[in-house]
Amino acid sequence: MGASFFIRIMLLLLWDIHHLTIMIWATNIRKDTFGQGWAQKDELLRMVAILHANRIEVIEDMVLNHVDNAGSTNGAGGQDPEPNFSMQTAAGYKNFRYTSYNSPAGNESACDYLSRKGRWPKNYHNFHPHPGHNSTNEPETESFWGPDICYGFQNNGTGNGFGQSSNCSVLCGAGCHDPSQSSGYMRNQVRDWTRWLVKQTGIDGFRFDAVKHFPSFVTEDVLWNTQHNNGWASKGNKMFAVGEWVGSTSELDAWTSNVQNRAGTFDFGLRGFGSGQGIYGMIYGNGAFNLGSLPGLQQNIRFTDVAGERIHRTVPFVNNHDTYRPILNSNGNITGWNTGQELAAHIDPGEPRLAAAYAIIHAMDGNPQPFFEEVFNVRNTSKRWTHQPTNVTDLPVHSDLANIIKAHGALDFKGGVYKVRSAESNHWNVVTGNNSSADHIVIERSGKAIIAATDSWSQDQESWVNSDFAPGTVLMDYSGGIATTSTVQADQRVNIRTRAVGWPSFSYNAGYANPGAHYHGYSIWAPVGIDFDGYTKAPLPTTQEWEMADDLGDSHCSSLGQGGMLPANSYAYRIVGKIFAEGSSSVSYDFFDDPVVTGVNNCIEFYSLSGQKLHCNCNVNDFSGNFTVNSTGWVVIKIRHNPGTGCEALICGESNPASVPAQKAFVRVSYNAPAVVNTSDFPADLSQPVPFWTGAADDQNYTNPKNWEKCTIPALQNGQRVLYVNGSATGAGTGVSWTHAVPSLEKALDAAAQCGNIDEIWVAAGTYIPNITANRSKGFKLPPGIRIYGGFNNTGNPIFADRNPALYQTILSGDIGVIGDDSDNVFHVVTLDATTANTVMDGFIIEKGNANGSGIHSKGGGMLNYGKLDIKNIVVRQNAAVSGGAALLNTGSLAILSVEAVSMQDSLSSLEGTVLNENEGQITVKNFNNIIKN
Repeated sequence: MGASFFIRIMLLLLWDIHHLTIMIWATNIRKDTFGQGWAQKDELLRMVAILHANRIEVIEDMVLNHVDNAGSTNGAGGQDPEPNFSMQTAAGYKNFRYTSYNSPAGNESACDYLSRKGRWPKNYHNFHPHPGHNSTNEPETESFWGPDICYGFQNNGTGNGFGQSSNCSVLCGAGCHDPSQSSGYMRNQVRDWTRWLVKQTGIDGFRFDAVKHFPSFVTEDVLWNTQHNNGWASKGNKMFAVGEWVGSTSELDAWTSNVQNRAGTFDFGLRGFGSGQGIYGMIYGNGAFNLGSLPGLQQNIRFTDVAGERIHRTVPFVNNHDTYRPILNSNGNITGWNTGQELAAHIDPGEPRLAAAYAIIHAMDGNPQPFFEEVFNVRNTSKRWTHQPTNVTDLPVHSDLANIIKAHGALDFKGGVYKVRSAESNHWNVVTGNNSSADHIVIERSGKAIIAATDSWSQDQESWVNSDFAPGTVLMDYSGGIATTSTVQADQRVNIRTRAVGWPSFSYNAGYANPGAHYHGYSIWAPVGIDFDGYTKAPLPTTQEWEMADDLGDSHCSSLGQGGMLPANSYAYRIVGKIFAEGSSSVSYDFFDDPVVTGVNNCIEFYSLSGQKLHCNCNVNDFSGNFTVNSTGWVVIKIRHNPGTGCEALICGESNPASVPAQKAFVRVSYNAPAVVNTSDFPADLSQPVPFWTGAADDQNYTNPKNWEKCTIPALQNGQRVLYVNGSATGAGTGVSWTHAVPSLEKALDAAAQCGNIDEIWVAAGTYIPNITANRSKGFKLPPGIRIYGGFNNTGNPIFADRNPALYQTILSGDIGVIGDDSDNVFHVVTLDATTANTVMDGFIIEKGNANGSGIHSKGGGMLNYGKLDIKNIVVRQNAAVSGGAALLNTGSLAILSVEAVSMQDSLSSLEGTVLNENEGQITVKNFNNIIKN
């Protein structure tokens, strides 16, 4: 698989009570010939499925605005020399031909780049500035990281840039790929691409990057189409989405309102930008910050109610990548901070008040975002790049933060209404003797849990608050800080105590490997008896859909190695992709054909990575099915036009149909991945992969459907490319080895004739018939220029030196109809058409041909030769012909037959009745040949 996905992963947030959610930072396709250091598309899809198996939702980071580095390695192909607009910013990189899977990468010249075909090509008109919107200084047009895409400045899709490249046809002439565009082009392409992305990956939501740099209606439009206009994958209004807007609370609320509450924002107002502000001010306030002020700093538009269910939108956080820019040494340890790059001042993950902050953001409305380097300490372990996720020494866990995250799910925080109990007039702070909440904030998630926090270093806190728990309910502190319980009084008031931040040692040391072992500052009160440690939820299902289209997938060998529409007039496979399924689990699938091209019979097949067929189904138009995967591992999905033999193995070059159309298709698969797996034990590709199709055309023609499926060719034996045949083989039937030998000699001969790169065919002992359709005119047709050898043992892995035709008899029989009834046998068991290429046949018994027809079908019952043929170690027996040449007919000016060590034993009264040579044919007899006539 040549193309790969670059993936950065960041822990994003706890979305709801059911499961954790993470964000994939990027999925930019990148060519990687050697597959080193990058994740393949298959591995990305596996990651999504395994995260789902672990109850983790996956959020895709969408960068809809800025792009850069178009073109070849030197950028030449992306530069458009248009002088007024295209060269104003980012060195003129304004022609983009990403995802060009419909044509191969070539010599990296500008013309090569501009000739590439694929989905969503972009020109300078699609970026700012352009004639329709000549601006570079508005928030949505500033080119901070490359050209900003123009989606339009009117919410109906008009006003956007569209148009063709100015230099494509000049450089490339007829080779230029510059499809026309019309108004709404960019909006429509974003819609289509996003809908495809959701279906293909199975992701669960979006984080939109730098949303202030494009109009808010773009986000709203993309989200509406993802939520309500994406068929089976429509996510609905409950889908999680968040926009990255660094700004004030009023700005965050305005943007959330503009996107019609389909997405929230990261709550910078609550978090604060610097001294004295929000969570930042609390952590660095040395206990002097007023905790009671925090709820009022939250974003106002924090949720939406859908069908009676509260869907949280805002994202409270402590750090994210905008605030956290460390300087790292070669071991990955933090040596300083790039404060000039921080959009808000960072908070050190070792700060002792971090647990109090986490308790607060998890208790409030919203989707709290744990940050990886807060939950896991990699800052001074020298294991940032090398840690094993299962090794707590490599990856120390902040136990207080982990406990808060667990409590958020196990105690169902979001199942209760958000109430700030310490802000109510009858709150009583026992320590201060009044209702102050400056040092003790108490929040109830109604009837679920009461969460309290303090920023006091050494003073434990105690408050009486109202609650929605029933009188007599006994509560315990699930933080572990308070050992005694608290009982709800008759008036539903309850006593809440919280350990001081420095408890139990009250000595500050930010270098602790696990600050949670020394710091506290929070408490979580809920009814006793909850199975806190045993909390779990059901795995999430994974459904992924592949769109088999040439502009999105392959049509050549130097690209992804999967995808592409079914080719016209061909039975060639198309690899759909791979899934990673758990053993003994069920896989269900749906095949949808192109609604424009219907009535075609197609097959879907599933294989192990080693080539073992697991399941196959063939049908017309749309169809579905399911099967059980026996063992955990990769499952390869393939489709093809049905050659009429349905699920039989198809080998390279099998006769192609004359009237099967090119056909787009969709394949949707639902499956379960294992929750725990060592992925290094399951590489996406074997080091020496077993091909699913045994040969390529051995040329550079990417439109030839034979140049597919890893572009493999038959195995080499003594410098020759060999196709293996064994009638008793039970492998993949591809002919690449004895293990995966083709069981049908008929198919192997057909393949050799079509592929053009097979030198020899080795046939194991046994009896073979030329067809199973009782077609008397279809014998074994020898491909010109091929050497066909019989006499191999039909067990083990014999080499050529092991061949013994006398011991391991390889019989080609014409007895195709009723067994033992010669009247319906084939007219000619073996035939060779007129050719000057030298064909060799060695080590076979040819029998039971019956040329009892008319014309040419009245001669040559055993063999009919029109071309250049050498036969050796051959026995021709029990054949008949009404007009002569019962054993062999050699006819025509190109018929040059060489006979060596051949025995012909057919029962006719003259030599001419056994062997017949006519029409300028030539026969050369070498050594001793046994020709018997009766």
